[in-house]
Amino acid sequence: MFRRRKKPGKSFPVIVITMDQEEMEFNLEWKATGRDLLELVCRTIGLRETWFFGLQYVSSYNLLSWIRMDKKIQSQDIPHEYPVKFYFLAQFYPENVNEELVQEVTQHLFFLQVKQQIVGMDIYCPPEVAVLLASYALQAKYGDIDEARYKPGMLIKEELLPPRVLEQYQMTPEMWEEKIRVWYQDHRGKPRDVVEMEYLKIAQDLDMYGINYYHITNKKGTELWLGVTAQGLKIFEKENKLAPKTMFPWSEIRNISFDDKKFIIKLVDKNSPPFSFYSRNLRVNKTILELCIGNHNLFMRRRRPDSMEVQHMKARAKEESLRRQMERSKLAREKQLREELEMERSQLEHRLMQYQEEARLANEALHRSEEAAELLAEKSRLAEEEARLLSEKATKAEEEVRRLGSLYQKGQEERQLLSQKMRDAELLAAQCMEESELRAEEARRLQDELRRARMAEKEAKERLFEVLKNTYVNGSTVVMNSSYDSGASVPHAHSPAGMVPPSSSLAPPPRSPRSALLDSPLEHHSSAHDRSGSSAGAPASEIDRLVMGYAEQNGTSSLRQALARSGAGDDSDDEVEDLVVDEAPGAPSPRRSILLPPSTSPPSSAAPPPYHLVATSSTSATTYTMSDIGRGEMVRGEERPEEDFNVDSLFVNGEMERLSLEIEKEREEYLQKSQSLRCQLSELKSEIDQLKVEENQTDLDEFHGQLAMQGEDKYSTINKIKQGSTKSRVAFFEEL
Repeated sequence: MFRRRKKPGKSFPVIVITMDQEEMEFNLEWKATGRDLLELVCRTIGLRETWFFGLQYVSSYNLLSWIRMDKKIQSQDIPHEYPVKFYFLAQFYPENVNEELVQEVTQHLFFLQVKQQIVGMDIYCPPEVAVLLASYALQAKYGDIDEARYKPGMLIKEELLPPRVLEQYQMTPEMWEEKIRVWYQDHRGKPRDVVEMEYLKIAQDLDMYGINYYHITNKKGTELWLGVTAQGLKIFEKENKLAPKTMFPWSEIRNISFDDKKFIIKLVDKNSPPFSFYSRNLRVNKTILELCIGNHNLFMRRRRPDSMEVQHMKARAKEESLRRQMERSKLAREKQLREELEMERSQLEHRLMQYQEEARLANEALHRSEEAAELLAEKSRLAEEEARLLSEKATKAEEEVRRLGSLYQKGQEERQLLSQKMRDAELLAAQCMEESELRAEEARRLQDELRRARMAEKEAKERLFEVLKNTYVNGSTVVMNSSYDSGASVPHAHSPAGMVPPSSSLAPPPRSPRSALLDSPLEHHSSAHDRSGSSAGAPASEIDRLVMGYAEQNGTSSLRQALARSGAGDDSDDEVEDLVVDEAPGAPSPRRSILLPPSTSPPSSAAPPPYHLVATSSTSATTYTMSDIGRGEMVRGEERPEEDFNVDSLFVNGEMERLSLEIEKEREEYLQKSQSLRCQLSELKSEIDQLKVEENQTDLDEFHGQLAMQGEDKYSTINKIKQGSTKSRVAFFEEL
């Protein structure tokens, strides 16, 4: 083999592409190892859980390979083009994402990678689950849905569903968007970290999650799939990647080695013979072995006590989670209170608008009545003027008759002419008299209308006076003039306008004028009202003075509201009587206050022998064995004192008890929601199954349907294939 010639420079450029398509450029030293580059990338993005991740590249042989951590980058089969491209991806998967993923940035990176694998069909996902995961992805990316800005077709541009799902059903993109939007609305109020963790919890239950598949054959030459997972090695049939045929956990494996294309697996059980399989490509064997070593190390690490770094990270993450939960609870309470205040404000504004409209209508009616009264007065004046003119004409006609009568006596020769003129004059006089009588009748009618209009105006002013009087009684500040101090009469709360209460009630008590007005006996009001009658009204000057005083004191809008309340009916006085209360002078006004009521999975009980993979080399093969140090004993660390992160300082005034109740309540809600979620997924599946195209179904769809009909899932299948001895499972593998 030729040796790559060293570049004249002391460094070489690389580009690292993260899972969110962000490119980071670095200049590395010529002797830099893979671990140096990985640590540089992790420091750049603030990642501390580095043991899950690796750097992937396309080798010079056009194969996907993982960079080796302890080997120089330049000594590996990287491409000859500069800058060299690496992809920062998750190389190893956790057994339980809720317990092992501590940092939020780690959760986000796993979320992006698993989402890309589901959409890219590297992980099989049922259609109904794909719709649910698509709604979580939208909530994580955009937050709460905005109904005001949402338009049909906005979600079609997003890559949300696998192409396989879109091809298998007679559904348009708009129909899929509507299904996703229904789920999207249910996630309102959830933050991004919670949504991404919910996504990963659902995704880790998928059959193909966290499995790296490789083509292998057994001794009989049967083509199979080798699945390297966090729990162990799984063996799949060539056509079925969902249900493994058998499995060998890491706790049962003692040694892994390969010679050329042959892999040899030695087991812990001495009664079980080693078994072997063959790979297709020699260059892939190193990748398989690296994945086995990494997954085995993480498998053992999970079953040991956490290091100080991990304990510190978990404590900080728990503290941060509690703080965020408190902030979310506080924000939810403030949001609810703000919504209630907004609703109350809108109701008050609506009532205010109604009152203003009623006041405007009352003012318009008052203006119309005043204009009608003025018009009737003008008509009456014109009628009187016409009657006066007609009377003058009648007088002149009579004088003319008398003059003609005297002229008749003057001569017989003009008798006929004068007689004719006399008849004409009499006829004219008769017509004038009839017209005069008609005008006089019309004048009397107009006078009656004027009198009724004035009575209506008088009643309107009396009602206005009563409204002002009631407003003063209900709590408005009454401005008392100097006449009160001198013993002048003041209109009483329940007396008609202009009436004076009995002399016994006019004596000023040793209290405020407002209390004196409110505390006047009801018996005096009723008796004064009976004696006064309804015909007596308040003088116009007194009413105008009170109107002007009320307007100056409370403003025009309050006067309009008072006018609106004046139209409530004849029972307004009784309502006012019910609202009148005694107030002691200097008593504080009452105040109103609103009192607002303020899963973890069990640790694994399995304790496998703490063996370690140790590399040994020979001329013909590469072998990785496991040391026997401390076999059969679980390595336990010394008891370390718990670090004090001063979490208690976050909880005051019973916050811890309240938060515990909220956590328990959220747990119960989560269980109920899980049951409801299964029912909703079942309903969605039954809905879309009616539009399924059977010809477009894949083999994986058929296998998944068979497992669903048998009531099997990922975990029940694993428990089933792990039954029996290791020896029997080896024999079963050899016979496949």
